[in-house]
Amino acid sequence: HPLIWGAMVGYLTELGVKIGINWLAPLSICLIQHILGLLIVAYTISTLKKFGFNSWILGGVLTFFIILPPMSLYASTLYNDYFYCLSIMLLTIELVYYLYDRDTYFSGYRHMILTALAVFGTVFRYNGLYTMLAVIVVIVLRELYLLLRGKVKFAQTIMVTILCLTLPLSMGQFLQNTLNN
Repeated sequence: HPLIWGAMVGYLTELGVKIGINWLAPLSICLIQHILGLLIVAYTISTLKKFGFNSWILGGVLTFFIILPPMSLYASTLYNDYFYCLSIMLLTIELVYYLYDRDTYFSGYRHMILTALAVFGTVFRYNGLYTMLAVIVVIVLRELYLLLRGKVKFAQTIMVTILCLTLPLSMGQFLQNTLNN
């Protein structure tokens, strides 16, 4: 969201000016972006290893992240869509667990919390709402189908559709509407 982005840059700039480090804002934000980006890439590779991909594919994925323009082009700049992009990457990984390893996904709260965090992170871009609504519709339809066939538990369906997707999206939209007013 532009207001969150502007406030973050503004506060860090003010702090930098007060302590005599005028470049504190770009350094801090770029450092945070780098760290979060590295964590997401590491999590992606860890997930691929867990699913049994061979080392050639893992090397290809790392190469892809190294040469991918959005990752390399904006790696050393203040890029306001970067947090949104990281949220979508995290959501993609969590949806892989949800779709292909439900036992792991529901074995603890980690994956559900990361899914909710990724969904909430879509607040950093206005069209994040539409992206998430499309994801929610597909997941609700899938869950209803599996529920009618008796392949999933009702509690798991509620946790995914309400707690992990709808509630964080609603909270993000409430925050965005509050910031706009």
